[in-house]
This record gives sequence, structure tokens and C-alpha cells, in this order.
Amino acid sequence: MKFLIGHEIKNFIIVMLISILLDFLVYRLLLWFDVFALHPTINIDLCKMLGFLVGTFFLYIGNKFWTFGDHPHAKGTFFRFIIIYLITILANVLINSLTLKSVTFIAFIGAQDIARVLFAFILASLVSTLIGFFGMKFYVFKGIKKEPQKEALSSR
Repeated sequence: MKFLIGHEIKNFIIVMLISILLDFLVYRLLLWFDVFALHPTINIDLCKMLGFLVGTFFLYIGNKFWTFGDHPHAKGTFFRFIIIYLITILANVLINSLTLKSVTFIAFIGAQDIARVLFAFILASLVSTLIGFFGMKFYVFKGIKKEPQKEALSSR
């Protein structure tokens, strides 16, 4: 059991890092190309949300088939995944937004705006990673409990 959890954590971290990279690339590309020419705050939040969704799609596939194995899970796995990731996307976007608005110490030390964006992104990603791992491990991809097999009566 201890080995299995360690193996799952290692695989989860690898899948999560790729997911975070996809999230960041989509987020920055959408901002770079100014895809949503809206109010700056709406633009940032919408780009962050879309990046997160792309990363989340990869995360579901990677964790379902690699981290937690493609074995039978309890019914409703995808529905439970949606619930967990609605919570994580809200936490991710909210933490990113609040951090961008409230972090002034990075600007104070003379760093560029990209450092502030990166700090907010990393903080939001760390919190959503913790929510995601524990949510997927204990809620989304919980295995089907097998009933003990009844021994066949060999003689009557």
C-alpha cells in the first residue's frame, strides 16, 4: 500500500507538471494574442480559466489511465471528477486573481510584471494541485470494492 501511494504520487506529480505546463502555455498564448479583447481583468481571468481547462483535460486522461490505472472505478468517476475540478478551477482562478491584485512586494523589489504573474500562477497551481490529488485519490478514482468470493461447494 505504501509503495502504491508513493508510485501514485510520483505519477501524479509528472502528470500534474505536464498539465501545469499546458495550462501556462495556453494562458500565456491567449494573453499574448489578446484573444479576448475585453476588460483586462476579465481577459486575464478568462485566459487563466481556459488554460486551466486544457490542463485539466490532460490531467483527467493521464491520471485515469496512468496514475490510478485503467481498472474499474466506482460508477460516476467522470461526474466526481467534474465536481472536484469545479472546486479546483474556482480556487485556482480566485487565488491567481487575488494574488495578482494584492502582491506588491515583488514590484517593490524591482522585478518585472512577469515575476508577479509567475508567482500568482505557481501559488494557484500549488493549491489546486493539493485539492486535485486528494480529491482524485480518495473521491474520484476510488476503486470498486470487491466482495469476497464465495467458495464454491465442491460436494453436495
